[in-house]
Amino acid sequence: ALERLEEEQAAHIAFAVLSSLGSQNLMSERDSPTSQLREAAGIVLKAISSCSSSATSFLRSNRAISVLMAAASEEGMMQNSSLRAEWAPRCLGMLEAGAIIMNRAWTQLKCKSSSDSDEDDEDVDSPPMMPGNSFYGGDEHMGQYGSIHGGGSSMNLSKSNLDLLLEAIDAGAIPLASLVVFSKIEFHDQPKACGSIRAKIACCRLLSAMFGIARSDGTSIGLSRLYNAVDSDLMARSAGGRGGGWRGSNVGPGEDLVALTVSLLQSTISHAQHTMMTGGAGDLPLPDLVDAALSAVGSMCGAHIPSSVAKREDAQLCSDDFGLTSEDDFSSRRHDACAAACDVLASDASSNSFLPTVVIGGFGEGSVLSALRLVLAIVQNGPIHLRPKLAESGVLIPLSDILRNAFSAGERYNFSTALALIRFCGPHISVGSVDSGIMVSLRDSIRIVSSILVIDEGENTEEAHLETLRSLKAECLLTLESLSTNASLWGTITSFALPSISEFLQINQEWDAKDHQFCAVLCAALRTVQRVIPIPSHAIAMARTGMGASLAGVVFF
Repeated sequence: ALERLEEEQAAHIAFAVLSSLGSQNLMSERDSPTSQLREAAGIVLKAISSCSSSATSFLRSNRAISVLMAAASEEGMMQNSSLRAEWAPRCLGMLEAGAIIMNRAWTQLKCKSSSDSDEDDEDVDSPPMMPGNSFYGGDEHMGQYGSIHGGGSSMNLSKSNLDLLLEAIDAGAIPLASLVVFSKIEFHDQPKACGSIRAKIACCRLLSAMFGIARSDGTSIGLSRLYNAVDSDLMARSAGGRGGGWRGSNVGPGEDLVALTVSLLQSTISHAQHTMMTGGAGDLPLPDLVDAALSAVGSMCGAHIPSSVAKREDAQLCSDDFGLTSEDDFSSRRHDACAAACDVLASDASSNSFLPTVVIGGFGEGSVLSALRLVLAIVQNGPIHLRPKLAESGVLIPLSDILRNAFSAGERYNFSTALALIRFCGPHISVGSVDSGIMVSLRDSIRIVSSILVIDEGENTEEAHLETLRSLKAECLLTLESLSTNASLWGTITSFALPSISEFLQINQEWDAKDHQFCAVLCAALRTVQRVIPIPSHAIAMARTGMGASLAGVVFF
């Protein structure tokens, strides 16, 4: 059926209808045949672009994003659909089509494959997870990373993707998103609530891709234009712009689109938690809205890897994607977004269970990656004082299970994200200060990462897999070095990590001072040893591991 639609050029015809009718003064608020035809064209474009990469490429190359955003922004487009009644606003198909185009462009930046895929979008069914295989050995090492590709990812945004972002900004995507994000959900009327939620989901997907593409722009042109549009939208709303649609609202002068999106996340979480306890959600797509809002706020906090890419085998991931980011002209904007998001995710840590609940899939499997991605973005881009707050929120409790399962299944993104959260938040946990379950999880995580250090690299290992394994070992050593600053974990590090570090040092005694990356990893291992050795019992245990010979080999090489 799809092949037949492509042969008949259904996307071309629908786009021609939408473009030609958009040039006329149609008075969209009137339920005319012309208005219905244009809405139908938007629905067709959304449907075919969600399953056809060629249709998406055609729409992108013909600047469809401008037509879609302009049409969706017209007066009356937020009214109930002429074709689907209260179950959708008229602009829904156009918003969803625009989100798909933008997400396809964003996804291509982070994948090794240059071709589009029907699995690229966050607003269509999620692609299957990467299959794991026992590439490096048996079950004693929990599966291994046989299916993961190594290598670095290019952070340079191609001119076509930057043009696409600027095209969406110029077409009014930011004011349109503000209107939709701030619009009220009438939960007492399920058809209307469903339509409002679906429109918000589409806008969150659109915003997630726009901020993600802008974050990947090496020239900073994208971020500059995007934040200028956000500020201009705020000024227009404060002055009562957008046709008076904002008059009488409670939108304050400090609530720009980023703040509105964080507020949407907060209200969605609150309602989702309530419906989980009461079972009153009905057929509303609340889990999808939680996922979309988490994704949008994650991008606003600085995350640059789409959740959809994290599930793909051809994702271009490297260790730098999970480390701290450098400061730039827009760091303060990300700091503000991270602080606001952290307040939502980790408020009142003694009673707020949202983070551990969403990370174990309590709000749907689709939200797990988006939640991990958002927390990682806060850690990477937010002020350092946010880390203790996140550490005490309970998010660390399920991470040891995520490490184990991700390593067995070959899910690089999940594994490295969980490892980064342990690395940056674990040092802020002490015995007696928080739930003991957090300490149990941290100790279990130390055992897991210690076992990875001693995996045999093998002489016949493929270069790509070998590079990935070495990157993972480096991440594990950096995590152990960070956790060694927490005296509460010294006993576990001595029992499980030091024997593995000793074996690692014996195998890697040869080092080159010009290899700065390996030297940093080597220093991390040595600092871990240095921190725990002052306690006599630890020194004795260390001597029994053969650490003396390992250290001597490093010193005298």
